[in-house]
Amino acid sequence: MKTNGKSLDRRTFLKVSGGLAAASVLGFPNILRGKEPTAVKIGGVWPITGVMASGGNACKTGGQIAIEEINQAGGIKSLDGAKLELLIGDAQSKPDVGMAEEERLIQRGVDVTMGCWDSGTTFAVTQVAAKYGMPHLVDMAVSPEITERGFTNIFKLAGTPESSAQACVRDLKKLMEVTGVKPKTGVILAVNTLFGQNEAKFFHKHLPKIIDIMDNIRYPAGTNDLTAELTKIKAMKPDMFFPCNYLPDGILMTRQMKTLNFDCIAVWGMYSPAHCVPEFMENLGKLAEYSWNTIESADYKLKRYWDVSTKYKKIMRHNLPMDAAFSYTMVYVLADALERAKSTKRDKLLEALRKTYFKDHIMAGGPVLFDKTGQCMNDYNVAQQILKGEFQNIYPEKYQTMKPVFPIPKWSERAL
Repeated sequence: MKTNGKSLDRRTFLKVSGGLAAASVLGFPNILRGKEPTAVKIGGVWPITGVMASGGNACKTGGQIAIEEINQAGGIKSLDGAKLELLIGDAQSKPDVGMAEEERLIQRGVDVTMGCWDSGTTFAVTQVAAKYGMPHLVDMAVSPEITERGFTNIFKLAGTPESSAQACVRDLKKLMEVTGVKPKTGVILAVNTLFGQNEAKFFHKHLPKIIDIMDNIRYPAGTNDLTAELTKIKAMKPDMFFPCNYLPDGILMTRQMKTLNFDCIAVWGMYSPAHCVPEFMENLGKLAEYSWNTIESADYKLKRYWDVSTKYKKIMRHNLPMDAAFSYTMVYVLADALERAKSTKRDKLLEALRKTYFKDHIMAGGPVLFDKTGQCMNDYNVAQQILKGEFQNIYPEKYQTMKPVFPIPKWSERAL
């Protein structure tokens, strides 16, 4: 045997070749072994079908866009360029199905799980994740119970009902000061789910600081008629109306408000899922115009938001909505944690997630960082209004994309 023109005796050859073999077993860089690094597998559990499929598919698509960007930029560099891979579980808007899908994905060997959009399913699914100590990233779902059970493996980006209620008071107070219009009374109408009733509870707690809440009414999810509830509320003649609806209910409610000629100074969503998705405008057309919502949002003034939105629009035919922005951001939070952890081992990844301080995102707000319960300590709530067929951020003013319309026009005054 010769190397570099010199003879190599048998003993030296065996020593060198044995050392190379040992190096390959003990972790010689993947790139030198000619092998691709092992992919980081993310199990995404969302309602891909069912009554909440609009939100679930938005989350899935937002996450996929982030994964594609990260992979194209070289993957997770501290893991030899490992790529991210998304495995989907369809919760079907049913907690028991979501739990089964979480279990299935964990058994398939995912490194981390994510989801599940609605609070009821997320509450159930995170119990499964906790049983296995699986890191679980909650992109969307706001109910505080999700992070109040002592679990140490849950990290929740979306805010809480209390933070959204406080933001509503902040922004509505500012709107009154700017416009000089000061409504005195309001009524709450919320879907009877864990999420809806949490929003109603905390808005009812905080709104009386600036407005008298005359009633707090609930209705069943999936209802096909809100005439009785709306007729009752109209008879109270509230200045403002505060609903919290899922998409089908919000579309139904708006059409029936028009039929009943139910006018008020403003219809203001309480972190209402119906009032923050493009499908609301697509289904209602001009009937959706002027609707308000306190909701977490991307910063529409950022060029990066519009770059991502262009990619999203090619897939989903409309601009990047709030829930997709959250999933997109959460995948980047995960990538940041993986870079720092330099490992997919659960203990190391959990430790890195707990130390998150992530500023490079598209949301309207400060850095992503989690408290000891796993709740993000910054919320991204804005006062949003639909104007000229688009979502516009109104307050805080640093995110404002259009001047507000307040009071909103009566139904009889609109060109419909």
